[in-house]
Formats: sequence, structure tokens, C-alpha cells
Amino acid sequence: MTNLSVDSRDTVAKPISSEIKSELEPMEVLITFNDGARFQFRILVPVSLRKSDTELASWFSQQTIIPAHEFSRSGHAPDLCVSESVTFINMANVSQIRELPL
Repeated sequence: MTNLSVDSRDTVAKPISSEIKSELEPMEVLITFNDGARFQFRILVPVSLRKSDTELASWFSQQTIIPAHEFSRSGHAPDLCVSESVTFINMANVSQIRELPL
């Protein structure tokens, strides 16, 4: 599990450019909120950033709101239940993001 959290949220959010939008891929993450609640989400991140944890952490710190789909996985079984509805995550309420292993 990779920790993708960045403590500073001082930067201004940059919108995803049109070139990057076509190059998004799903990522499964465990998000811990400031109140201690933890949920698993599937989000879309730019493919180009997946190569570097530092760049990906920086990208997360620049986001204000991230659209996500809540999911659950029982153990390491391949069965995956992904919510049909989108949850908009306010990054100001997030204390930690960790990528989940496949």
C-alpha cells in the first residue's frame, strides 16, 4: 500500500487539461478522512503521473474536489462492488490517501 498523502494544501487547484482527460485510468485507494472514517474508492488519475509517487502525491494536493466511486472488496477475492453513483470528495476533509494493492 503506497501512501499518497501530502500535508500541504496551500496550492491552487489546477483543472485537468483536455490532453490529460483522455489519458485517465482507474486507481483504487483507501481514503482516511479528518474524523478518522475510512472508505475505499475508485478514482481516475492521469496515467502519466502513475510512474512517480511524488508526482501523484503532488497532483492529489492540488485537487479541491475529486469524483470517486465507493467500492468494497472481500479479502483478496476478485469480486468487486463499485457504486453506480459518484461521490465528490472534498480534499480539505482528507487526512490520508493510500493506493490499495491489486
